[in-house]
Amino acid sequence: MIEAWLFADPAGPTNAGVSASRVPKLVTPNDPECFYSDDPAFTADSGADCLAWNALPDETPKQRKKKHDSRPIWVKCSTRWSLHPKAYLAWLCMDRVEKTCSAYSESKGGAYALERIAWNSLLAQVDHCCFVRSMINDIASCLGVTSEFAGACASETDLADKYRRNRLLRNV
Repeated sequence: MIEAWLFADPAGPTNAGVSASRVPKLVTPNDPECFYSDDPAFTADSGADCLAWNALPDETPKQRKKKHDSRPIWVKCSTRWSLHPKAYLAWLCMDRVEKTCSAYSESKGGAYALERIAWNSLLAQVDHCCFVRSMINDIASCLGVTSEFAGACASETDLADKYRRNRLLRNV
């Protein structure tokens, strides 16, 4: 999930809509593509304080389904919370009066943050973000330029595999 990349950029969470007063707690050092949050408040949150979501009616099967589908994302993926960057970002953007208990939107805050991502910060560690490096190398190859970001690409995307049918833009 690209949300993991945003945590490698010092301004990424803020650009995505996280209040400056909410500081992400992540296991460090950690490759952003192996995201792992270390925030006990996040993993303990059951959504019980989500006012709008809890106020949704659930008397009929249709209402129960609508309420179930509107659960906060961190409640939906409760068994893997700490490994889910999108759920953590949504939790950090918590807005208890929103129906889904979060103001985070992939298409707004996520897109805005990705447009402004600090690639140098994301790719500062040469042994991290192998999939991002693969994508960047693919794009550079398409454009006939050399990538300025050194480091290993993901072995799963190795161009040396001559049996791969489509060996260009293998990450997109």
